[in-house]
Amino acid sequence: MKLISVIIPVYNIAPYLPSCLDSLMNQTYENLEIIAVDDGSTDDSGRILDEYSSRDNRIKVIHKRNEGVSAARNDALDIASGDYIGFVDGDDTAESDMFEFLLNNAEQYNADISHCGFMLVREGCDDTPFYGTGEVWIQDHEKGIIDLLKGDRIEPGCWNKLYRSELFNDIRFEKTILYNEDNLINFYLFKKANKSVYSDECKYNYIRRENSACTSEIADKHVFHPVKVKELVLKACLDESENVKRIAKTAYLRTNISTYTLLTKKEAKKYKKYKKQYRSNIKKTRDCIGDLNFSGRIHAFMILYAPWLCKPVFSIFYKLKKDKYR
Repeated sequence: MKLISVIIPVYNIAPYLPSCLDSLMNQTYENLEIIAVDDGSTDDSGRILDEYSSRDNRIKVIHKRNEGVSAARNDALDIASGDYIGFVDGDDTAESDMFEFLLNNAEQYNADISHCGFMLVREGCDDTPFYGTGEVWIQDHEKGIIDLLKGDRIEPGCWNKLYRSELFNDIRFEKTILYNEDNLINFYLFKKANKSVYSDECKYNYIRRENSACTSEIADKHVFHPVKVKELVLKACLDESENVKRIAKTAYLRTNISTYTLLTKKEAKKYKKYKKQYRSNIKKTRDCIGDLNFSGRIHAFMILYAPWLCKPVFSIFYKLKKDKYR
């Protein structure tokens, strides 16, 4: 019977942690090794982990000084003994059959990575499925990389996936990347995988809260790290096909556009001086503008040829985008 190691990074999420742990303890697939890493929490998170560990011997707890989510995950990877590796964020939940579902698909299709859809859960809003069509996609090495770079049915997070443990033999999270770190390691893992399988059923509940990391104020990590990730990806694609290299270049362009757009927000005022750098990056990759969707092309042309209009136009864009997901 295959052992699944489930890794949970934990930092000051005491109110939400019991729901997460309960969802794992009640999985229909019981042969789990649950490794929870208390990343220097100052609330009751560490105590809750120890309490649950005393009730279920499948739960292993690591207490450490705060170093960030990537370091926490790496510490868990160093002791994981499972045939497969999965990740869950400590303030989210998994459907009761998620790991059985992912494992069955991995075994049935002989896939190195098995992944599924998810449900976006927001306080005070209707749940939003991504996508729940029931479709099954088989992805060979190249298609897996392409789908990830395009964001086409591959969520860049690690939490809706099951990986063969061998993929992590020489791969770890990059601790210096504090934003889009999941996107980067997924690129390395999909690049190493021969085959992956995506089954579009929503088995993970991604819970977004107003005070979560993804809704925090604009900081260095939001301005610099997404483009850095795409630079690393672009460099790592040099040994891939011309098609993959083109798509990686387009992804780099798209990220520069989104970062430039971010810098037009009033909350990013102190980063205004970096707009010139990202506009230059967009100019250098403008041969890929035609590969963008309509919105992306409009954004790119405005940045290149009418930058003085970007701030008022993009402010309206952000408002419409916010209203759409409210």
